[in-house]
Amino acid sequence: PASVARLVPLPRHTRPFRDATELIPDLGTIRCVGIESLGGHNEGSLAARLAGAIDTVLLLMGEPELVDAACVSPLQGQGVHALPGETLTDLHGDVSASLRFADGRAASILASSHASRWNFTCTILSERGRLRVYDDGFELLSPTGVKLDEARHRRTRGHASTAPGRALPGL
Repeated sequence: PASVARLVPLPRHTRPFRDATELIPDLGTIRCVGIESLGGHNEGSLAARLAGAIDTVLLLMGEPELVDAACVSPLQGQGVHALPGETLTDLHGDVSASLRFADGRAASILASSHASRWNFTCTILSERGRLRVYDDGFELLSPTGVKLDEARHRRTRGHASTAPGRALPGL
């Protein structure tokens, strides 16, 4: 049935992530990944945010050996402790997860369906530097902090970074 199928846009298919993917082989061994997959309550479910984050971890690091996660309801600070949903699609709020791999590598995920507006950021730490992928581009730094590469793409209207009179670097 149509109610079962749900389309989830994956961060790996965004232009900034595709562009940054070309640099990943040059990073050497990836030792740690941190992902923020955030959105407002009208910008997709918590399950969608988690699916994108988990897909990214699996793409970059493979399957983890151990996952420890906690879900926080958007009502948590109001004296209400909501029970978790029966399925991922029933979850709302925030999830924090720590992922460990058999070879000592690690990843973290912060996902939310109640975080103001949509945002995806992926930080990759490796022996040869730090690669950060943002909604609008990426930045590659050497281990000593020297910027080796950067790309920024113009954002769509509604984002402060593209307000009239403000130019994005590299445009």
